Amino acid sequence: MKNLEKALQWIDLPTIFIAYFSVIIYYTIFWFSYLILVYLVISLLALIWHNGIGACLKLSLILFVFASICVVIKQQETNDFARETKVTVITPILDTIQVNGDQVSFRGKSGKQIYQVYYKVPTEQEQQYFMTLSQSVVLSVSSQL
Repeated sequence: MKNLEKALQWIDLPTIFIAYFSVIIYYTIFWFSYLILVYLVISLLALIWHNGIGACLKLSLILFVFASICVVIKQQETNDFARETKVTVITPILDTIQVNGDQVSFRGKSGKQIYQVYYKVPTEQEQQYFMTLSQSVVLSVSSQL
């Protein structure tokens, strides 16, 4: 706790400024728009105007570390969603099967992943099959993630 107090004394700015700029940096990275970027630049200029360049440079150092962490998280997120995942077989979790008219939904396992599945049943025979399913089965699927 004392280290945090020393760091805050070193920066010589109210804590609310750090929080304020951290939120703007977060939104700039995760929901980029030029409007947010312009708002960030104007805010930094106002900070320099009222507190001097020294305080702004110290704050920028802290924000650089925060922004770096956010960029790494954003990159990992982008990589995770960019992977093309093919699911060819799935095992329904029996207590999650719900039949609503011609729509069947359930959670199912494929490998180590659990997926939410929605399926439009073409026949009443298939609808009855899902309604009465009582033991574990492996379904062959053609899926779109």
